[in-house]
Amino acid sequence: MMYSFEEVIGQNKVKEKLLHSVREGRVPHALLFNGGEGHGALTLALAMSRYVLCENQGETDACGTCRSCKSMQSLQHPDLHFSFPYFNKSSGSEHTVSDDFGEDWRELLLKTTYFNTEYWISQIAKENKTLMFSVHEANNIAKKLSLKSFYGGNKVMIIWMAEIIKEDTANKLLKLLEEPPANTIFILVTESMEAMLPTVLSRVQAVQVPKIDDAAILNYLLHIGIESERAQRSAAFANGNLWKAILFAQNENFNQGLDDAFQNWMRLCYKKDLFQLTEMGTTFHSWGREIQKQFFDYGLEQIRQNLLKNYIGEDILQMTDSERAFAEKFSKFINHFNAEDLMNELTDAAYHIGRNLNAKLLFGHLSIKVHHLLRRNQYTD
Repeated sequence: MMYSFEEVIGQNKVKEKLLHSVREGRVPHALLFNGGEGHGALTLALAMSRYVLCENQGETDACGTCRSCKSMQSLQHPDLHFSFPYFNKSSGSEHTVSDDFGEDWRELLLKTTYFNTEYWISQIAKENKTLMFSVHEANNIAKKLSLKSFYGGNKVMIIWMAEIIKEDTANKLLKLLEEPPANTIFILVTESMEAMLPTVLSRVQAVQVPKIDDAAILNYLLHIGIESERAQRSAAFANGNLWKAILFAQNENFNQGLDDAFQNWMRLCYKKDLFQLTEMGTTFHSWGREIQKQFFDYGLEQIRQNLLKNYIGEDILQMTDSERAFAEKFSKFINHFNAEDLMNELTDAAYHIGRNLNAKLLFGHLSIKVHHLLRRNQYTD
């Protein structure tokens, strides 16, 4: 990977804004890239880092040939530093810092810059862990940045998932964010600016990273060899989240059966077929967390599409033939009496799956709730 602006999928307006700030010599010393999962905030942070560290900047990207750019390709640049959430390796590891997971982090970034916290956890732990930034991490950051630039130019510190930083750690960083060492640039990356501490927010300049356009996601999926129809479905389903689109598109077996699985689930829920729902719960349990979350995300989108079908017709709907045929009957049970509650239940289920709740148990309880919601205040043509 080159970690260049060229590799950032979509986000042309954001890229131009960042490039303009460098060309005008107005790069803030502390930036915050705020973008939802899969929108590319971390990818942009790496591209921006490469550009400001480049020794021969072009108009639209780093040169790719100087010693700085070559160091970036292997993520061995001595003036690029990372801080990211982690967990204590053992009860006695009170001084664990992100550097203790540095090789895992580097290996992940060498594969992809589009991922979420759950995938990061899966790379460093055998079970779900609670991530953190300890006070020792703040001290570690200060120590790194106190050193002179190895190449004599800028230094960059990328802090990923900065919303996880708690007050005690933040207090150690505030002065450093406000008055960093010379030629030092902080780039904080977050998926939720609302979850950030106000004391941190007041010391950074926010850059909003919106959803990626469906067209940009589709072009990327086609570029990496995804078949056209699957790529189109994945781009529409992803709702601007490239990470989700990639997972969906590359999981061939599940991709082919996603609509069938959801449709069968809705039929079983409506009939309250407890035996078949128990069997399906066993299958659901075997899928793994990422696919389970995809299933609920797909369900959310189908409920939204069927609600739209009832109120504004089919002209703007993004459905396959199978989904349209199912919607002819299913949409009659989706209305303003139950749609919001159904979507809330699926959203909560996806959240709890991410927290390692027993999937089979969750699926069973959820199925009963869905049964009652589907039968709430039904209407007919």
